[in-house]
Amino acid sequence: MRLITGDHPTTAAVIAQELGIDVTVEQVVTGSDWEAMSADQRAEAVVSRLVFARMTPEHKIEVVQTLERAGLVTAMVGDGVNDAAAIRAASVGIGVGARGSDAARTAADVVLLDGKIEALLDALDEGEQLWRRVHSAVSVLLGGNLGEVSFALITTILTGRSVLNARQMLLVNMLTDALPAAALAVSPQAGTAEVDRGEAGMWRAIGIRGASTTIGAMLAWLLASTTGTQRRAATVALIGLVGTQLAQTLADSHSALVVLTTVGSLGALALVVTTPGLSQVFGCTPVGPLGWGQALLAAAVAGGISALAPDLLVRASENARRLIAATADGAASVDAVDSLARR
Repeated sequence: MRLITGDHPTTAAVIAQELGIDVTVEQVVTGSDWEAMSADQRAEAVVSRLVFARMTPEHKIEVVQTLERAGLVTAMVGDGVNDAAAIRAASVGIGVGARGSDAARTAADVVLLDGKIEALLDALDEGEQLWRRVHSAVSVLLGGNLGEVSFALITTILTGRSVLNARQMLLVNMLTDALPAAALAVSPQAGTAEVDRGEAGMWRAIGIRGASTTIGAMLAWLLASTTGTQRRAATVALIGLVGTQLAQTLADSHSALVVLTTVGSLGALALVVTTPGLSQVFGCTPVGPLGWGQALLAAAVAGGISALAPDLLVRASENARRLIAATADGAASVDAVDSLARR
């Protein structure tokens, strides 16, 4: 935070102390000091100094622009005519509506109607929560689908066919991508860690979730393959796949809506698997306590790896993407050869 004012340095220092900025009068940069500085000195001053006094409207613009050139995102708060130009120059201009000038309000991107600066903290918190919700929902949806595709490809390579049929894949999407993901997008997020807003951060989260989903499904399938038929193993893999994705959803938010939709999806899955007739429609079979234990154990292991070794999952997801790309290229080459042969 920087205080830029046209007041006397002593007054500026007192105001700064009230705002929680610990400075002395000697540490305040004045307008005359600013004019005497070179470009490099100004770049250093906006980083190291916190209070600027006796600043003209031109000086305020120059401080904001120097901060922007230093790679910082600036938000300028002001209420006077002298602040209008700097408010417009900032990344986010904030005017004070209750007692502010028309010029400041017109130049601003955001206007504090009640004049309370504390409202900015609520706005910042809401914006952070909104981004966390979008980040979480998108990474769950795309990461889950990446995991499903990776699991299908790996099992196809190992067995010659996909373990899960089309109806089961549709069931997975219905149980994980519908209500739980929608609830996640509108619910407060768990934890207070800052989310990486860059594209790389989003892809990292998608990769971690995709790899975790693949591991959960694969582990469930491998465990069940040693203790039963292929159909039973496929059903356990289905439960592990859904369970891993629902566990990721619960890890991101503990709100009542997310818990309710997650439990509801798990209950719907149990109904499909255990109900005669309905189970056969989806190609499933009752798996008993052992099968459920295997699936939930696989989901728990995948969730633990996701929490304790995310970098390992990022590398696994990169390998999975290369495998998918290589498979797609191979299929395209086969199609091209077949086309030439027919000619």
